Amino acid sequence: MSTINVGTVTLSNGLILPSFTTATRPVGVEGLMIYNTTEKAIQAYIAGTWSNVGSGGKKTVEFKVWGAGGGGGSQNRTTSSYLTTTEYYVKQGGAGGFVTASFKVASGTQLVFSVGQGGRGALQASNPSSSLGGYNGGGNGSYSSYDASGGGGGYSGVFIGTKIQSNALVIAPGGGGGGGGPGYPGNGNDQGNGGGGILSGDGTGNKGALNFSGTSNAGGGTPNAGGIAGAGGGSYGAVAGAAGAALQGANAVYSGNVWGSGGGGGGGWYGGGSGAGDGNAWTGGGGGAGSAFVRSSGIPTTPSNTPLTPVEYNSHSYGLQDYGKYGNGVVYGSYNAMRGPAGTSDLQYPGNDIGYGATMILTSSVGAAAYNGNNGAIVYRIDGGVWTVINYSGADVTITI
Repeated sequence: MSTINVGTVTLSNGLILPSFTTATRPVGVEGLMIYNTTEKAIQAYIAGTWSNVGSGGKKTVEFKVWGAGGGGGSQNRTTSSYLTTTEYYVKQGGAGGFVTASFKVASGTQLVFSVGQGGRGALQASNPSSSLGGYNGGGNGSYSSYDASGGGGGYSGVFIGTKIQSNALVIAPGGGGGGGGPGYPGNGNDQGNGGGGILSGDGTGNKGALNFSGTSNAGGGTPNAGGIAGAGGGSYGAVAGAAGAALQGANAVYSGNVWGSGGGGGGGWYGGGSGAGDGNAWTGGGGGAGSAFVRSSGIPTTPSNTPLTPVEYNSHSYGLQDYGKYGNGVVYGSYNAMRGPAGTSDLQYPGNDIGYGATMILTSSVGAAAYNGNNGAIVYRIDGGVWTVINYSGADVTITI
């Protein structure tokens, strides 16, 4: 290879670099410099990776985030009178939400990755027991005289420096826990599924299924407040759930009623409400899903969605799911199941049922526990490099960009 020493070059009209998109960049050669039209940045190939040049030391960081699924609700825990082995689409935990986002992040910024844990299934600890919500704000389930509900799934999120709401960068919500009750729907309301996934473009979570009495659905978290409680009252004496709060799904309310435990709310920017217990009737309501969040996305929130100094917003998307459908879009009659998450066809989906809500155990055995919801995951890459997967481990992961 020849070398030409040209000395000093004076350019009166500036230097024009060859232009490429992120997808069409050439094979890297040390010191090669280009203009990236996707990132709108000058980039140089240095030490085996493309890095932005002249942008204040900021690097492009992309995130794909799945929240955790809610735990399943149980059938009868003390009698075999109403046990079933055939109803697959009732009392399921809701799916975790799916969020993608891209930011330019200043070099030296500390990012905290916190992955949500699936909500515990009803009676997993013992009989009776209140199932625990998943790590990162999943609300606890509860139990009644004859059944038990599932705990809500925890959110998965990325934070700047400290894991507090005002430092949140990206949050994918957890799904609500399934309600408890007999084994099958006695009418259109007797389903008990937890709300799963994101309902709308502002990040609001899906509501939980109605309790048998039909008093009201537990609400999904919103950009500004926790999901509303499933309402009490009605002809069967339904017992109200509780409202969600910042980063926290609501715990189900114990009532000692004969039937129908409400499910716990999923964690999120704001957590979902817990489902109503159904008094002297059949199945309790499912918990609501939490809400999603992306910093500087232009969506008004409480606290205010103002920019954080180290980051610059590029883009985001929410994987929306309609109430009354599985995450795969298939409708099962009037069932309000939301067990399957959005984003399973994404190239970076980690597999292993990440984000799925749990089913009840179809059995004729008295006191059988329901399954646990599946954990969430965070996948990220820096400046178009290799995707890195962070799975739930019980401990947060901190990196410096």
